Amino acid sequence: MTHDPFEHFGEQQQSFELIEGHREILLEDAREFVRENPEIPVIGLILAADASEAQGMRGALEQATGQSFAGRGFIGVVPREFVVRLVRANAPAAI
Repeated sequence: MTHDPFEHFGEQQQSFELIEGHREILLEDAREFVRENPEIPVIGLILAADASEAQGMRGALEQATGQSFAGRGFIGVVPREFVVRLVRANAPAAI
């Protein structure tokens, strides 16, 4: 059985557009984070409000920040290890 390289093209395109559209805010967040925490690698994170697979990630962000993300998305930078743990717990097939 052959994998279709275009199977998730729409989702990949949407991800690219979100990154392009929020490039400046992500860069500024990353600069600020690195200034305050130069020893911690960071990663940009964009969660769409309606992304069902992001429920675990949204809950972890709420716990870490003390803010509610119900009905809304998230755009910003977080420690790389935070995302690695979230992906391993919520989407192990992605690793």
